[in-house]
Amino acid sequence: MNKPLISLKLVDKNGEKVRTFVTRKTKRIYSFLKAGKIKECLFILSVRYGNGSTNEGNYKTTDDLIDALKAFTEPD
Repeated sequence: MNKPLISLKLVDKNGEKVRTFVTRKTKRIYSFLKAGKIKECLFILSVRYGNGSTNEGNYKTTDDLIDALKAFTEPD
């Protein structure tokens, strides 16, 4: 089974897109979040699976984002 495709968009409080990640590796996203250089922003997370299903959500804190990312990418 292929790894899911993860898309993460960071939108600042003015509504402008700051950064976009599209990857199959969660490590890339975790290391960016761990660096802590994130101002107040909205995180838009989308995880697409090989069978065509998708999980999406908007998160205001990094803790909520990490919890959702773990839940969306855990093995069956």
